[in-house]
Amino acid sequence: MSGMSGVLTGVGVGPGDPELMTLRGARTLREADIVFAPKAPGSGESLALAIARPHMRSGAEVAVLEYGMSTAAEERAAIWRKHAATVVAALAEGKNAVYITIGDPLLYSTFTYLVREIEAAPPAAKIRTVPGIDSVSAAAALAGVPLGEGERPVTILPGCDDQDLLARALDLGGVVAVMKIGKTLPGVAALLDGRGLLERAVIAARVGLDGERIVRGLSALDAHEPGVGNMSILLIDPEPI
Repeated sequence: MSGMSGVLTGVGVGPGDPELMTLRGARTLREADIVFAPKAPGSGESLALAIARPHMRSGAEVAVLEYGMSTAAEERAAIWRKHAATVVAALAEGKNAVYITIGDPLLYSTFTYLVREIEAAPPAAKIRTVPGIDSVSAAAALAGVPLGEGERPVTILPGCDDQDLLARALDLGGVVAVMKIGKTLPGVAALLDGRGLLERAVIAARVGLDGERIVRGLSALDAHEPGVGNMSILLIDPEPI
């Protein structure tokens, strides 16, 4: 195979509301011959696909790529190596391919795993990225929390299995955003309580989706209540402005 005429474009579909997709993202979807959609094993329809459908042209081919939940690097690489071969085959046929992802393709997204495997094996593929509104920005907008101001830093954590990492982030000052807070919330709440920060924390759950909600202050929150899961963002501002 001497080369590929197709182009792969990673498109961020935003946090959940189809109206929060960019104009370029919507146009790219309309022009796609094939749309690749990631999906967690055992889940229903790909959430990214559900968001993207209103913007896709009739007749566009759809391919769902199921990914594993393993944190082992080699197991994860093997899954995405297989998916990369599927995408490369479509590009070799000259297809205009789009890979959709929740939020932004380059912020804690499966798109990066796919691109890494495609780039590891020749021939070279043309790869482009259309940025999307990420969940942290959407959560801040919904909650009315300024993410960055003046010289204050912004720290984004992909989760909070490591509370020492959160403690160090809080020590930096500025807003700390924790994605996929879900199951780690009880431990995080205890850490914030010890620092007197329970009331300086905001949870934005299911932003742009059915069941969207905001919880301001964690002292009265039942950490195990339904609705506070992995589709939740925790925003903490440790310093009054």
